[in-house]
Amino acid sequence: MLLELALAFTGVGVPLQSTVREPIEPMPKLSACTPVGAKAVYHLSDLPPVAVERLKAFFKEGFADAGTAFNATDVIRDPSVPQRRFLRAYQHGNKWIVWYEHGGRGYHLHALGMIKWPDQTGPKISPFGWFGGGNSTALCAASKAFFDGVETSQEM
Repeated sequence: MLLELALAFTGVGVPLQSTVREPIEPMPKLSACTPVGAKAVYHLSDLPPVAVERLKAFFKEGFADAGTAFNATDVIRDPSVPQRRFLRAYQHGNKWIVWYEHGGRGYHLHALGMIKWPDQTGPKISPFGWFGGGNSTALCAASKAFFDGVETSQEM
């Protein structure tokens, strides 16, 4: 009995309680991108609340924050987490562009533009602000083009 107490007190021979959670998909390595005059943000909480509301309304199936769990593949390990995850966003004037990763079959990256016009209470998703790309270099080029007024109707 004393031996058991001594072992329990020191932690030797006592099974450790597991606090290991299912692994979170690591964040992808992104290229440095600095659109001229743009401010970068790295978490959803750094966006204006109305922009976050618009994103969550647009992505009805959910939108995970940077560094949190999401379903990166078509093998759904946890149906409570979304298949899209925020990577970063840039704001320049009345425009925001949000980079995100889209899990599922054929994992890929996207950038989604939002514009706030003077008569609106918050930014609206731009119907011509979707940019698909296989890497962050392409998203950086798309971000710079979006801020320069270039539009695309490329499907997500």
